[in-house]
Amino acid sequence: MLEDKLRKHFVDTTAMITESNPIFAISEIASGLSIENSINARLFAAGIGYFGFAKVYSSGRDFWKKSFGVSEVTSEIKQVVCDLGYSVTFNLFFSPIMYYVAGERDFETIALATGASMGLSLFNGAPVGYAIDVSRDLFGIKECKRKSYPKKIKELSLNSKRKIAIGLIVGSIGITSLVYQVSDLFNDSVIEANNN
Repeated sequence: MLEDKLRKHFVDTTAMITESNPIFAISEIASGLSIENSINARLFAAGIGYFGFAKVYSSGRDFWKKSFGVSEVTSEIKQVVCDLGYSVTFNLFFSPIMYYVAGERDFETIALATGASMGLSLFNGAPVGYAIDVSRDLFGIKECKRKSYPKKIKELSLNSKRKIAIGLIVGSIGITSLVYQVSDLFNDSVIEANNN
């Protein structure tokens, strides 16, 4: 029983991180966070996620959905709206703390990054919820009954589903790394242009 709960926690956390890191890295850099503080924020979010905070997020999401009478078989539009509302509310409270702990001390930058994360969650809230539901299926924890989940993937063997999940994780790490590399190259070229 405990092993199943830990496995679900690990899968949910990994799904949230995999889906959100590239998007939030772009948002943070665009909001004025340094690459270092953005990386710190991503590491902080992942660290506290694995140490139990993602459980708070996913349990809160489950409670939020239940409060509004939303389940996996509810229309996709209602699921999306529910996930959006939850994600925006969550980011309103969590983001300022995360950016402060990550090393940002300029309150205007924290406010801008928090506003950006709330705005981003209007677009990202639904994909995070979807990522959790799909990841639970890909790792064999719970069948995904969402109508938008491709039948061809649903019918694959557990081994094939796990390979897809691992590919998504590796892809997310690669894209996030690329965001920082491109930003670093851009910063270097701006510095060089200013020196000339």
